[in-house]
Amino acid sequence: MKKILYLMVFICATGFAQEKTSFGYAAHLMQSRDYYRAISEFKRIAFFSKDSTEIQASYMQIARAYYKSGHFKSSVSYCGTLLNMGGLSSQLYLKSENYLGLNYYALGMNARADAIFSRNAKIDSSGFSTLFDGLVKTDALKWQEASAIFNKLKDKQNRALSILGTELSDRVSRGRFLSYKSPVLSGVLSALIPGSGQLYSEHPVDALQAFLFVGAFAFSSYAAYKYDSQRKGPYIATGLALGITSLFHFGNILGAYKTAQYYNQKKQNDFINGIREKILEIDY
Repeated sequence: MKKILYLMVFICATGFAQEKTSFGYAAHLMQSRDYYRAISEFKRIAFFSKDSTEIQASYMQIARAYYKSGHFKSSVSYCGTLLNMGGLSSQLYLKSENYLGLNYYALGMNARADAIFSRNAKIDSSGFSTLFDGLVKTDALKWQEASAIFNKLKDKQNRALSILGTELSDRVSRGRFLSYKSPVLSGVLSALIPGSGQLYSEHPVDALQAFLFVGAFAFSSYAAYKYDSQRKGPYIATGLALGITSLFHFGNILGAYKTAQYYNQKKQNDFINGIREKILEIDY
């Protein structure tokens, strides 16, 4: 009988110790980027815990883990559940809202993200809401506004954010001076010399292909004309060859126009991605 009693005491003591260390273990999984196991562990804690603070913290970590693992809709769901709980500390409430905004941003719902970050930036002393607000403004190509927002971070107590804010403010301000290619000029150049528009837009392989294809069909049209001339008509082969050449030449002109647009978009995206990666790599 004593052995059974000792065994029961041991099991209860072990279970109690495990409860005490489980949150730390789940946090360790998060730090190790083992997000799926961390989610399971935090869900278990939230289910068994009777401490509202621990439950709220677990829900926050679940939302965070879903966001970091790319499951943005699931993260939105947990953020919403957390915000509807009531009794949240102001810090946890802001963090929940910011993660809701980050999920909206990741899902391409920038207007919703902008509304959240703009509102939170006015009351968030940590500076993270301001940082994310600047990111959304950058994504919207509001260079001056974004630069001014990042510049506000220099007054924050968080030294790392202060330094980052100054750097980002300078970088974003240069967004207004990005050099672009003119799609119209690119099309005109390729209309005059096939492939020259693509070369102007820094796509030499496309330029060579356009020149060779249009040139080959133009030569075929000339050969067809010489053949029809020798036979003294009708110029059916010439007409067909010229029609095909015209189609390829039109495609060359349109391709040059699109290539310039692609060049501009890529340059813009590369510039913004450099800023985005700098912000989103922060462990928030």
